Amino acid sequence: MKKSLDVIYFEFTTPLHISNARADYGVSERTIHSDTLYAAIMQSWAFLGKEEWITKEVSFTLSSLFPYTIDKTTKQKVHFFTKPFFQAPRNSSTEMATEDAKKFKKIKYVDTFHFEKYINKQAIDTGVDAIKGNYQVAKNININPNFISSEVQPRIIRPRNESEDTKPFYAEKLFFEKGSGMYCLCNFENEQTRNRVKAALALLADNGLGTDRGIGNGCFNLSFGKITLDIPNSSQFAMNLSLFCPESKEALVSLLNDEKVRYEITKRGGWISEPHNTYRKRSIYMFQEGSVFSRTSTTIFSMGKTVNLKPSNELLPTKIDNPIWRVGKSLFIPVLI
Repeated sequence: MKKSLDVIYFEFTTPLHISNARADYGVSERTIHSDTLYAAIMQSWAFLGKEEWITKEVSFTLSSLFPYTIDKTTKQKVHFFTKPFFQAPRNSSTEMATEDAKKFKKIKYVDTFHFEKYINKQAIDTGVDAIKGNYQVAKNININPNFISSEVQPRIIRPRNESEDTKPFYAEKLFFEKGSGMYCLCNFENEQTRNRVKAALALLADNGLGTDRGIGNGCFNLSFGKITLDIPNSSQFAMNLSLFCPESKEALVSLLNDEKVRYEITKRGGWISEPHNTYRKRSIYMFQEGSVFSRTSTTIFSMGKTVNLKPSNELLPTKIDNPIWRVGKSLFIPVLI
Protein backbone atom coordinates (compact mmCIF):
# COMPACT_ATOMS: atom_id res chain seq x y z
CA MET A 1 0.00 0.00 0.00
CA LYS A 2 1.41 3.39 -1.05
CA LYS A 3 1.33 6.07 1.62
CA SER A 4 2.25 9.73 1.10
CA LEU A 5 3.86 11.62 3.98
CA ASP A 6 4.82 15.24 4.58
CA VAL A 7 8.55 15.90 4.87
CA ILE A 8 10.50 18.80 6.39
CA TYR A 9 14.03 19.32 5.04
CA PHE A 10 16.88 20.89 7.02
CA GLU A 11 19.76 21.80 4.70
CA PHE A 12 22.41 23.00 7.14
CA THR A 13 24.40 26.01 5.98
CA THR A 14 26.67 26.31 9.04
CA PRO A 15 28.49 23.67 11.14
CA LEU A 16 26.37 21.53 13.45
CA HIS A 17 27.17 20.01 16.85
CA ILE A 18 24.64 17.70 18.48
CA SER A 19 25.39 17.22 22.17
CA ASN A 20 25.19 13.83 23.84
CA ALA A 21 24.31 12.68 27.34
CA ARG A 22 27.94 12.85 28.47
CA ALA A 23 28.22 16.53 27.48
CA ASP A 24 31.39 15.59 25.60
CA TYR A 25 31.98 18.37 23.09
CA GLY A 26 34.68 16.29 21.42
CA VAL A 27 32.05 13.95 19.98
CA SER A 28 28.88 15.00 18.15
CA GLU A 29 25.84 12.79 17.79
CA ARG A 30 24.73 12.05 14.23
CA THR A 31 20.98 12.15 14.89
CA ILE A 32 18.70 14.92 16.08
CA HIS A 33 16.05 13.03 18.00
CA SER A 34 12.38 13.90 17.78
CA ASP A 35 12.15 15.12 21.39
CA THR A 36 14.88 17.69 20.67
CA LEU A 37 12.96 19.07 17.69
CA TYR A 38 9.67 19.16 19.63
CA ALA A 39 11.42 21.12 22.40
CA ALA A 40 13.05 23.52 19.92
CA ILE A 41 9.66 24.25 18.34
CA MET A 42 8.09 24.95 21.73
CA GLN A 43 10.98 27.22 22.70
CA SER A 44 10.56 29.12 19.42
CA TRP A 45 6.88 29.64 20.19
CA ALA A 46 7.91 31.12 23.54
CA PHE A 47 10.36 33.49 21.79
CA LEU A 48 7.54 34.52 19.44
CA GLY A 49 5.36 35.37 22.44
CA LYS A 50 2.98 32.48 21.78
CA GLU A 51 3.19 30.64 25.10
CA GLU A 52 -0.48 29.69 24.74
CA TRP A 53 0.50 27.42 21.83
CA ILE A 54 2.64 25.31 24.18
CA THR A 55 0.49 22.51 25.58
CA LYS A 56 1.12 19.07 27.01
CA GLU A 57 -0.84 17.34 24.24
CA VAL A 58 0.70 18.31 20.90
CA SER A 59 -1.49 18.20 17.79
CA PHE A 60 1.30 17.09 15.46
CA THR A 61 3.79 14.24 15.27
CA LEU A 62 7.41 14.33 14.12
CA SER A 63 9.87 11.60 13.33
CA SER A 64 13.47 12.00 14.39
CA LEU A 65 15.76 13.67 11.86
CA PHE A 66 17.40 11.28 9.40
CA PRO A 67 20.05 12.10 6.76
CA TYR A 68 19.41 12.73 3.10
CA THR A 69 21.70 13.49 0.18
CA ILE A 70 21.64 13.84 -3.60
CA ASP A 71 22.05 11.11 -6.20
CA LYS A 72 25.03 12.29 -8.27
CA THR A 73 23.49 10.86 -11.45
CA THR A 74 19.79 11.74 -11.23
CA LYS A 75 20.14 14.77 -8.91
CA GLN A 76 17.18 13.39 -6.91
CA LYS A 77 17.06 13.32 -3.12
CA VAL A 78 18.05 10.03 -1.47
CA HIS A 79 16.28 9.55 1.88
CA PHE A 80 17.75 7.35 4.59
CA PHE A 81 15.90 5.69 7.47
CA THR A 82 17.27 4.29 10.69
CA LYS A 83 18.07 0.60 10.30
CA PRO A 84 15.31 -1.47 11.99
CA PHE A 85 16.15 -3.73 14.94
CA PHE A 86 15.29 -6.86 12.96
CA GLN A 87 16.79 -8.71 10.01
CA ALA A 88 15.36 -8.66 6.50
CA PRO A 89 15.22 -12.02 4.67
CA ARG A 90 17.94 -12.71 2.10
CA ASN A 91 17.68 -14.42 -1.29
CA SER A 92 20.96 -16.27 -0.87
CA SER A 93 20.80 -19.60 0.96
CA THR A 94 24.56 -19.64 1.53
CA GLU A 95 26.00 -18.54 4.83
CA MET A 96 27.40 -15.03 4.83
CA ALA A 97 31.16 -14.67 5.25
CA THR A 98 32.25 -13.36 8.64
CA GLU A 99 33.85 -10.22 7.21
CA ASP A 100 30.73 -9.46 5.19
CA ALA A 101 28.54 -9.96 8.25
CA LYS A 102 30.65 -7.43 10.15
CA LYS A 103 30.13 -4.87 7.40
CA PHE A 104 26.36 -5.36 7.51
CA LYS A 105 26.36 -4.89 11.29
CA LYS A 106 27.97 -1.47 10.86
CA ILE A 107 25.08 -0.18 8.75
CA LYS A 108 23.28 2.67 10.56
CA TYR A 109 20.90 3.83 7.84
CA VAL A 110 19.15 2.24 4.86
CA ASP A 111 17.74 4.00 1.80
CA THR A 112 14.06 3.94 0.84
CA PHE A 113 14.51 0.88 -1.40
CA HIS A 114 15.98 -1.24 1.41
CA PHE A 115 13.68 0.23 4.06
CA GLU A 116 10.61 -0.89 2.13
CA LYS A 117 12.17 -4.36 1.81
CA TYR A 118 12.66 -4.50 5.58
CA ILE A 119 9.16 -3.43 6.58
CA ASN A 120 7.41 -5.63 3.98
CA LYS A 121 9.52 -8.72 4.77
CA GLN A 122 10.84 -8.91 1.23
CA ALA A 123 14.13 -10.60 0.42
CA ILE A 124 17.16 -8.37 -0.10
CA ASP A 125 19.56 -9.50 -2.79
CA THR A 126 22.14 -6.71 -2.54
CA GLY A 127 25.58 -7.60 -1.22
CA VAL A 128 28.42 -5.71 0.43
CA ASP A 129 28.79 -3.56 -2.69
CA ALA A 130 25.59 -1.81 -1.57
CA ILE A 131 27.26 -0.71 1.68
CA LYS A 132 28.69 2.79 1.42
CA GLY A 133 30.07 3.87 4.75
CA ASN A 134 27.26 3.61 7.30
CA TYR A 135 24.63 3.47 4.55
CA GLN A 136 22.97 0.66 2.60
CA VAL A 137 22.13 1.95 -0.87
CA ALA A 138 20.39 0.47 -3.92
CA LYS A 139 22.66 -0.52 -6.83
CA ASN A 140 21.44 2.21 -9.16
CA ILE A 141 22.00 5.05 -6.68
CA ASN A 142 25.23 7.05 -6.84
CA ILE A 143 26.09 8.96 -3.66
CA ASN A 144 29.13 10.29 -1.86
CA PRO A 145 29.21 8.16 1.33
CA ASN A 146 30.97 11.03 3.10
CA PHE A 147 28.24 13.59 2.48
CA ILE A 148 28.41 14.24 6.24
CA SER A 149 31.97 15.02 7.33
CA SER A 150 33.34 16.14 10.68
CA GLU A 151 36.16 18.22 12.07
CA VAL A 152 37.37 18.53 15.66
CA GLN A 153 38.12 22.16 16.43
CA PRO A 154 39.93 23.62 19.47
CA ARG A 155 37.95 26.02 21.64
CA ILE A 156 38.51 27.80 24.94
CA ILE A 157 36.39 28.62 27.97
CA ARG A 158 37.13 32.18 29.07
CA PRO A 159 36.51 32.58 32.85
CA ARG A 160 34.56 35.57 34.07
CA ASN A 161 37.34 36.14 36.60
CA GLU A 162 40.22 37.53 34.53
CA SER A 163 42.76 36.23 37.06
CA GLU A 164 41.87 32.63 36.14
CA ASP A 165 43.38 30.82 33.17
CA THR A 166 41.37 29.99 30.09
CA LYS A 167 40.50 26.31 29.71
CA PRO A 168 40.91 24.62 26.32
CA PHE A 169 38.52 21.97 25.01
CA TYR A 170 37.69 20.37 21.67
CA ALA A 171 34.41 20.39 19.79
CA GLU A 172 33.43 18.15 16.88
CA LYS A 173 31.51 19.95 14.14
CA LEU A 174 29.49 18.27 11.39
CA PHE A 175 29.54 19.59 7.82
CA PHE A 176 27.06 18.64 5.10
CA GLU A 177 27.79 18.38 1.41
CA LYS A 178 25.78 20.84 -0.71
CA GLY A 179 22.30 19.45 -1.32
CA SER A 180 22.52 17.21 1.76
CA GLY A 181 21.11 17.58 5.24
CA MET A 182 18.52 16.04 7.52
CA TYR A 183 14.79 15.52 7.17
CA CYS A 184 11.85 14.43 9.29
CA LEU A 185 8.46 12.96 8.51
CA CYS A 186 5.52 14.82 10.00
CA ASN A 187 1.79 14.61 10.51
CA PHE A 188 -0.40 17.60 11.39
CA GLU A 189 -3.89 17.20 12.81
CA ASN A 190 -5.07 20.48 11.29
CA GLU A 191 -3.93 23.40 9.13
CA GLN A 192 -3.61 25.75 12.10
CA THR A 193 -1.03 23.47 13.71
CA ARG A 194 0.86 23.18 10.42
CA ASN A 195 1.15 26.97 10.19
CA ARG A 196 2.26 27.27 13.81
CA VAL A 197 5.00 24.69 13.34
CA LYS A 198 6.14 26.43 10.14
CA ALA A 199 6.42 29.72 12.04
CA ALA A 200 8.61 28.08 14.68
CA LEU A 201 10.81 26.39 12.07
CA ALA A 202 11.29 29.67 10.18
CA LEU A 203 12.70 31.18 13.38
CA LEU A 204 14.83 28.09 14.05
CA ALA A 205 16.32 28.29 10.55
CA ASP A 206 17.97 31.58 11.53
CA ASN A 207 18.62 30.79 15.21
CA GLY A 208 19.94 27.28 14.58
CA LEU A 209 19.62 23.79 16.02
CA GLY A 210 22.06 21.97 18.28
CA THR A 211 24.87 23.38 20.41
CA ASP A 212 26.80 26.66 19.91
CA ARG A 213 23.92 28.45 18.24
CA GLY A 214 25.26 31.67 19.78
CA ILE A 215 28.22 31.61 17.39
CA GLY A 216 26.11 30.84 14.33
CA ASN A 217 26.10 27.04 14.33
CA GLY A 218 23.17 24.88 13.26
CA CYS A 219 21.53 27.32 10.82
CA PHE A 220 19.70 25.79 7.88
CA ASN A 221 17.64 26.36 4.77
CA LEU A 222 14.09 25.15 5.38
CA SER A 223 11.93 23.46 2.76
CA PHE A 224 8.96 21.10 2.59
CA GLY A 225 8.05 18.16 0.41
CA LYS A 226 6.42 14.74 0.17
CA ILE A 227 7.68 11.18 0.24
CA THR A 228 5.80 8.02 -0.74
CA LEU A 229 6.39 4.75 1.11
CA ASP A 230 5.15 1.27 0.26
CA ILE A 231 3.91 -0.06 3.61
CA PRO A 232 2.14 -3.34 4.57
CA ASN A 233 -1.65 -3.37 4.26
CA SER A 234 -1.86 -4.75 7.80
CA SER A 235 0.49 -6.13 10.40
CA GLN A 236 0.69 -7.39 13.97
CA PHE A 237 3.79 -5.27 14.59
CA ALA A 238 4.76 -1.61 14.34
CA MET A 239 8.09 0.25 14.36
CA ASN A 240 8.68 3.71 15.81
CA LEU A 241 10.34 6.45 13.74
CA SER A 242 10.68 8.80 16.72
CA LEU A 243 11.73 8.45 20.33
CA PHE A 244 8.79 6.84 22.10
CA CYS A 245 7.40 7.05 25.65
CA PRO A 246 4.41 4.71 26.29
CA GLU A 247 1.24 6.19 27.75
CA SER A 248 1.07 3.78 30.68
CA LYS A 249 2.52 0.65 32.23
CA GLU A 250 -0.47 -1.34 30.95
CA ALA A 251 0.11 -0.09 27.40
CA LEU A 252 3.79 -0.99 27.64
CA VAL A 253 3.03 -4.55 28.78
CA SER A 254 0.75 -5.02 25.77
CA LEU A 255 3.34 -3.60 23.36
CA LEU A 256 6.05 -5.96 24.62
CA ASN A 257 3.86 -9.06 24.68
CA ASP A 258 5.56 -11.02 21.89
CA GLU A 259 8.90 -12.77 21.53
CA LYS A 260 9.52 -10.99 18.21
CA VAL A 261 9.56 -7.57 19.88
CA ARG A 262 12.92 -5.80 19.51
CA TYR A 263 13.99 -2.53 21.12
CA GLU A 264 16.70 -0.39 22.64
CA ILE A 265 16.25 2.38 25.18
CA THR A 266 18.04 5.68 25.67
CA LYS A 267 18.22 8.15 28.55
CA ARG A 268 16.99 11.65 27.79
CA GLY A 269 17.39 14.79 29.88
CA GLY A 270 19.94 17.59 29.65
CA TRP A 271 20.15 21.22 30.67
CA ILE A 272 17.23 23.59 31.06
CA SER A 273 17.20 26.34 28.43
CA GLU A 274 17.57 30.04 29.20
CA PRO A 275 17.31 31.71 31.64
CA HIS A 276 17.81 28.63 33.83
CA ASN A 277 20.54 26.92 31.77
CA THR A 278 22.74 26.11 34.77
CA TYR A 279 20.12 23.62 36.01
CA ARG A 280 19.54 20.08 34.83
CA LYS A 281 16.18 18.63 33.91
CA ARG A 282 14.96 15.37 35.33
CA SER A 283 15.74 12.38 33.11
CA ILE A 284 13.52 9.83 31.41
CA TYR A 285 14.14 6.68 29.37
CA MET A 286 12.61 6.32 25.90
CA PHE A 287 12.57 3.68 23.19
CA GLN A 288 14.98 4.35 20.35
CA GLU A 289 13.96 4.73 16.73
CA GLY A 290 13.75 1.40 14.89
CA SER A 291 12.29 -0.57 17.82
CA VAL A 292 9.51 -3.06 17.04
CA PHE A 293 6.38 -3.53 19.16
CA SER A 294 3.38 -5.84 19.21
CA ARG A 295 0.61 -3.63 17.85
CA THR A 296 -1.97 -4.38 15.15
CA SER A 297 -1.90 -1.65 12.53
CA THR A 298 -3.14 -0.98 9.01
CA THR A 299 -1.54 2.43 8.41
CA ILE A 300 0.96 4.90 9.81
CA PHE A 301 -0.21 6.21 13.20
CA SER A 302 0.91 8.22 16.25
CA MET A 303 1.28 7.09 19.85
CA GLY A 304 3.09 8.24 22.98
CA LYS A 305 2.86 10.70 25.85
CA THR A 306 4.44 13.95 27.03
CA VAL A 307 6.25 14.10 30.38
CA ASN A 308 7.10 17.11 32.56
CA LEU A 309 10.84 17.03 33.37
CA LYS A 310 10.85 20.14 35.55
CA PRO A 311 12.83 19.49 38.75
CA SER A 312 11.16 20.08 42.07
CA ASN A 313 11.38 23.76 43.01
CA GLU A 314 12.59 22.63 46.43
CA LEU A 315 15.82 21.51 44.76
CA LEU A 316 16.34 24.71 42.77
CA PRO A 317 17.80 28.03 43.98
CA THR A 318 15.37 29.85 41.65
CA LYS A 319 11.73 28.87 41.27
CA ILE A 320 10.61 27.74 37.80
CA ASP A 321 6.92 28.27 37.14
CA ASN A 322 6.48 26.70 33.71
CA PRO A 323 6.54 22.95 32.99
CA ILE A 324 9.40 21.52 30.91
CA TRP A 325 7.76 19.18 28.43
CA ARG A 326 9.58 16.20 26.93
CA VAL A 327 7.47 14.85 24.08
CA GLY A 328 7.52 11.07 23.64
CA LYS A 329 4.92 11.02 20.87
CA SER A 330 6.12 8.94 17.92
CA LEU A 331 5.20 8.10 14.36
CA PHE A 332 4.70 4.35 13.94
CA ILE A 333 4.77 2.35 10.74
CA PRO A 334 3.39 -1.20 10.30
CA VAL A 335 6.08 -3.84 9.68
CA LEU A 336 6.07 -7.53 8.81
CA ILE A 337 8.57 -9.69 10.69
